[in-house]
Amino acid sequence: MITLSKALGDARRQHLAIGHFNVSYLIALKAVTEAARELKVPVIVGTSEGEREFFGVRDVAAMVASLRERLDLPQRGSHSLPGRGRRGSNGWL
Repeated sequence: MITLSKALGDARRQHLAIGHFNVSYLIALKAVTEAARELKVPVIVGTSEGEREFFGVRDVAAMVASLRERLDLPQRGSHSLPGRGRRGSNGWL
């Protein structure tokens, strides 16, 4: 398991970017995670403040965790709960 900080540092050294995708529907979250799996790249998943209030941070985190497991994606570093103290919610796969 690696942290987001390490992943960003690795990407910088390799002159690569880690994409951030705001999702507001489960189908979009599935599309992002399935593409990340196919391409074998990490991605950052975000939601807006309104979506975070509607879904709840724990529910968004549970959806991401479920898709990680279903798609057999590698576990990434702990980021506590997404969105704490921020306007939106961010997590990464």
